[in-house]
Amino acid sequence: MKNHTQIVILVLFISSMFLSSCKKDTPDPEPKSEFSVAGQSYTLSKGYLLYWGLNSDSLSVDWDVLLVSDGVYYSADSVGGTGQALYLDLNSSSNTELSPGTYMFANQRAAGTFVDAFALISYDFAADNGVEYFLNTDVPGGPIVVKKSGSIYELEVGFNANRDGSTVNQPVTGYFKGQLNVLDFSMMRTTQKRAMRDRLQLIKNKH
Repeated sequence: MKNHTQIVILVLFISSMFLSSCKKDTPDPEPKSEFSVAGQSYTLSKGYLLYWGLNSDSLSVDWDVLLVSDGVYYSADSVGGTGQALYLDLNSSSNTELSPGTYMFANQRAAGTFVDAFALISYDFAADNGVEYFLNTDVPGGPIVVKKSGSIYELEVGFNANRDGSTVNQPVTGYFKGQLNVLDFSMMRTTQKRAMRDRLQLIKNKH
Protein backbone atom coordinates (compact mmCIF):
# COMPACT_ATOMS: atom_id res chain seq x y z
CA MET A 1 0.00 0.00 0.00
CA LYS A 2 2.85 2.31 0.86
CA ASN A 3 4.53 1.66 -2.50
CA HIS A 4 1.23 2.28 -4.29
CA THR A 5 0.83 5.64 -2.57
CA GLN A 6 4.37 6.64 -3.49
CA ILE A 7 3.76 5.71 -7.13
CA VAL A 8 0.58 7.83 -7.23
CA ILE A 9 2.42 10.81 -5.74
CA LEU A 10 5.25 10.39 -8.25
CA VAL A 11 2.81 10.24 -11.17
CA LEU A 12 1.02 13.37 -9.96
CA PHE A 13 4.35 15.20 -9.55
CA ILE A 14 5.50 14.27 -13.06
CA SER A 15 2.12 15.29 -14.50
CA SER A 16 2.26 18.68 -12.81
CA MET A 17 5.79 19.25 -14.11
CA PHE A 18 4.68 18.30 -17.63
CA LEU A 19 1.70 20.66 -17.54
CA SER A 20 3.85 23.45 -16.15
CA SER A 21 6.40 22.92 -18.92
CA CYS A 22 3.69 22.95 -21.60
CA LYS A 23 2.24 26.16 -20.18
CA LYS A 24 5.63 27.90 -20.29
CA ASP A 25 6.17 26.81 -23.90
CA THR A 26 2.86 28.33 -25.03
CA PRO A 27 3.59 31.80 -26.49
CA ASP A 28 1.59 34.78 -25.33
CA PRO A 29 -1.14 35.75 -27.82
CA GLU A 30 -0.22 38.64 -30.10
CA PRO A 31 -2.04 41.90 -29.33
CA LYS A 32 -4.95 42.80 -31.58
CA SER A 33 -4.76 45.71 -33.98
CA GLU A 34 -7.14 48.03 -32.18
CA PHE A 35 -7.37 51.16 -30.05
CA SER A 36 -9.23 51.85 -26.83
CA VAL A 37 -10.75 54.96 -25.33
CA ALA A 38 -13.35 55.53 -22.60
CA GLY A 39 -13.56 51.81 -21.83
CA GLN A 40 -14.33 50.74 -25.40
CA SER A 41 -12.08 49.03 -27.96
CA TYR A 42 -12.25 49.47 -31.73
CA THR A 43 -10.69 47.25 -34.41
CA LEU A 44 -8.16 48.66 -36.87
CA SER A 45 -8.01 46.83 -40.19
CA LYS A 46 -5.57 48.83 -42.35
CA GLY A 47 -3.18 51.74 -42.29
CA TYR A 48 -1.70 54.51 -44.39
CA LEU A 49 1.66 56.27 -44.14
CA LEU A 50 1.50 59.84 -45.41
CA TYR A 51 4.74 61.44 -46.55
CA TRP A 52 4.75 65.25 -46.42
CA GLY A 53 8.46 65.92 -46.92
CA LEU A 54 11.21 67.75 -45.09
CA ASN A 55 10.23 70.00 -42.19
CA SER A 56 11.30 73.63 -41.90
CA ASP A 57 14.13 72.66 -39.54
CA SER A 58 15.69 70.79 -42.53
CA LEU A 59 16.62 68.00 -40.10
CA SER A 60 13.38 66.07 -39.65
CA VAL A 61 10.78 64.65 -42.00
CA ASP A 62 7.01 64.83 -41.61
CA TRP A 63 5.34 61.39 -41.72
CA ASP A 64 1.74 60.89 -40.61
CA VAL A 65 0.06 57.60 -39.80
CA LEU A 66 -3.64 57.00 -40.41
CA LEU A 67 -5.08 53.75 -39.05
CA VAL A 68 -8.70 52.93 -39.89
CA SER A 69 -11.40 50.32 -39.52
CA ASP A 70 -13.25 48.56 -42.31
CA GLY A 71 -15.55 50.97 -44.08
CA VAL A 72 -13.10 53.88 -44.16
CA TYR A 73 -10.95 54.61 -47.22
CA TYR A 74 -8.25 57.15 -47.94
CA SER A 75 -6.40 58.18 -51.08
CA ALA A 76 -4.36 61.08 -52.37
CA ASP A 77 -7.62 62.74 -53.42
CA SER A 78 -10.19 61.92 -50.77
CA VAL A 79 -11.16 60.30 -47.52
CA GLY A 80 -14.55 58.73 -47.03
CA GLY A 81 -16.74 56.07 -45.52
CA THR A 82 -17.90 55.57 -41.95
CA GLY A 83 -16.00 53.98 -39.10
CA GLN A 84 -13.11 54.48 -36.70
CA ALA A 85 -9.78 56.21 -37.30
CA LEU A 86 -6.58 56.90 -35.38
CA TYR A 87 -4.34 59.70 -36.65
CA LEU A 88 -0.72 60.35 -35.61
CA ASP A 89 1.40 63.29 -36.81
CA LEU A 90 5.02 62.12 -36.43
CA ASN A 91 8.43 63.49 -37.32
CA SER A 92 11.11 61.05 -38.45
CA SER A 93 14.87 61.32 -38.78
CA SER A 94 14.65 59.56 -42.17
CA ASN A 95 13.44 60.78 -45.54
CA THR A 96 12.81 57.23 -46.79
CA GLU A 97 10.80 55.71 -43.94
CA LEU A 98 9.13 56.35 -40.65
CA SER A 99 12.13 55.57 -38.48
CA PRO A 100 11.73 52.97 -35.73
CA GLY A 101 12.01 54.51 -32.29
CA THR A 102 10.18 56.30 -29.47
CA TYR A 103 8.25 59.47 -30.34
CA MET A 104 7.41 61.98 -27.61
CA PHE A 105 5.08 64.99 -27.80
CA ALA A 106 6.57 68.38 -28.65
CA ASN A 107 5.11 71.75 -29.59
CA GLN A 108 7.58 72.11 -32.46
CA ARG A 109 8.60 69.59 -35.09
CA ALA A 110 11.85 67.73 -34.54
CA ALA A 111 13.03 64.18 -35.15
CA GLY A 112 11.51 61.72 -32.67
CA THR A 113 8.43 63.81 -31.85
CA PHE A 114 4.69 63.77 -32.46
CA VAL A 115 2.86 67.09 -32.65
CA ASP A 116 -0.73 65.97 -33.05
CA ALA A 117 -2.96 62.91 -32.63
CA PHE A 118 -6.67 62.19 -32.57
CA ALA A 119 -9.21 59.38 -32.61
CA LEU A 120 -12.55 59.30 -34.42
CA ILE A 121 -15.41 56.98 -33.43
CA SER A 122 -18.34 56.04 -35.70
CA TYR A 123 -17.28 58.89 -37.93
CA ASP A 124 -19.11 59.69 -41.17
CA PHE A 125 -16.45 61.42 -43.28
CA ALA A 126 -18.96 62.64 -45.87
CA ALA A 127 -20.99 64.45 -43.22
CA ASP A 128 -18.01 65.28 -40.94
CA ASN A 129 -20.00 63.85 -38.07
CA GLY A 130 -19.11 61.48 -35.24
CA VAL A 131 -17.34 61.28 -31.89
CA GLU A 132 -13.97 63.05 -31.82
CA TYR A 133 -11.12 62.72 -29.33
CA PHE A 134 -8.48 65.39 -29.91
CA LEU A 135 -5.00 65.50 -28.36
CA ASN A 136 -4.87 67.19 -24.97
CA THR A 137 -1.78 69.34 -25.43
CA ASP A 138 -1.77 70.35 -21.74
CA VAL A 139 -1.12 66.72 -20.68
CA PRO A 140 -0.39 64.99 -24.00
CA GLY A 141 0.90 61.71 -22.63
CA GLY A 142 2.84 59.33 -24.84
CA PRO A 143 5.04 57.85 -26.02
CA ILE A 144 4.26 56.47 -29.46
CA VAL A 145 6.61 53.57 -30.22
CA VAL A 146 7.40 52.54 -33.79
CA LYS A 147 9.00 49.21 -34.70
CA LYS A 148 9.69 47.83 -38.16
CA SER A 149 10.64 44.43 -39.56
CA GLY A 150 10.96 44.37 -43.34
CA SER A 151 7.80 46.02 -44.67
CA ILE A 152 5.81 45.36 -41.49
CA TYR A 153 5.28 48.19 -39.03
CA GLU A 154 4.36 47.68 -35.39
CA LEU A 155 3.00 50.68 -33.50
CA GLU A 156 2.24 51.08 -29.80
CA VAL A 157 0.17 54.20 -29.25
CA GLY A 158 -0.56 56.23 -26.14
CA PHE A 159 -1.80 59.79 -25.76
CA ASN A 160 -4.35 61.81 -23.79
CA ALA A 161 -7.37 63.34 -25.49
CA ASN A 162 -10.42 65.49 -24.90
CA ARG A 163 -13.77 64.47 -26.37
CA ASP A 164 -15.35 66.95 -28.78
CA GLY A 165 -13.47 69.90 -27.34
CA SER A 166 -14.44 69.24 -23.71
CA THR A 167 -11.97 69.37 -20.81
CA VAL A 168 -12.59 65.76 -19.75
CA ASN A 169 -9.32 63.90 -20.27
CA GLN A 170 -9.38 60.37 -21.72
CA PRO A 171 -6.33 58.16 -22.33
CA VAL A 172 -6.18 56.71 -25.84
CA THR A 173 -4.15 53.52 -26.24
CA GLY A 174 -3.65 51.43 -29.35
CA TYR A 175 -1.67 48.81 -31.18
CA PHE A 176 -1.26 48.05 -34.86
CA LYS A 177 0.85 45.57 -36.78
CA GLY A 178 0.89 45.34 -40.56
CA GLN A 179 1.88 47.04 -43.78
CA LEU A 180 1.19 50.74 -44.26
CA ASN A 181 0.14 51.98 -47.69
CA VAL A 182 2.47 54.90 -48.50
CA LEU A 183 0.96 58.04 -50.04
CA ASP A 184 3.28 60.81 -51.21
CA PHE A 185 1.99 64.35 -50.71
CA SER A 186 5.38 66.06 -50.91
CA MET A 187 4.99 67.31 -54.49
CA MET A 188 1.59 68.87 -53.93
CA ARG A 189 1.27 72.61 -54.13
CA THR A 190 1.11 74.12 -50.65
CA THR A 191 -2.59 74.95 -50.92
CA GLN A 192 -3.46 71.41 -51.99
CA LYS A 193 -1.33 69.92 -49.25
CA ARG A 194 -2.92 72.10 -46.60
CA ALA A 195 -6.43 71.27 -47.81
CA MET A 196 -5.80 67.51 -47.69
CA ARG A 197 -4.29 67.69 -44.23
CA ASP A 198 -7.11 69.84 -42.91
CA ARG A 199 -9.56 67.28 -44.28
CA LEU A 200 -8.22 64.89 -41.65
CA GLN A 201 -7.04 67.24 -38.94
CA LEU A 202 -10.56 68.44 -38.31
CA ILE A 203 -9.57 70.36 -35.19
CA LYS A 204 -8.10 73.07 -37.40
CA ASN A 205 -11.48 73.64 -39.02
CA LYS A 206 -13.77 73.24 -36.00
CA HIS A 207 -11.95 74.77 -33.03
